[in-house]
Amino acid sequence: MDETIKLHFSNEIFKLVLLFLIITSLLRIIFYAENTLVILKIVAAMFWLLILPGYCITRMWGAECSFFERVSIAIPVSIAVIGISAYYLGLVGINLKILAVALPALIIFGINRAAAKANYLNCRKKIHRYANLLFE
Repeated sequence: MDETIKLHFSNEIFKLVLLFLIITSLLRIIFYAENTLVILKIVAAMFWLLILPGYCITRMWGAECSFFERVSIAIPVSIAVIGISAYYLGLVGINLKILAVALPALIIFGINRAAAKANYLNCRKKIHRYANLLFE
């Protein structure tokens, strides 16, 4: 992988971790009487259900947005995608306890696989284009 891409992703992961710590600190101040583990569970569930799936989907769009724009768009996108998916999978008969854990993981995994396949196909098109130019 290119060094600029690695630097960009490590920067975004750092921003996500920093956002996690800021939300944890704010909730710790607001709910000062609660146990720290309870607050960590709440923030982890918020990130797992509300931020990460939508963030991966908005990364797939590839729009040039700042980090905070992407996170603010990710929350409603995640609510919509997980809500609609959970509704229809619930109609099929899948338990909600399973969906709360598995559905965000499936969305994140599916988006990453789709991005990898799109990148692979894009690379193949470039290789074919360069090969055609080389042998013409």
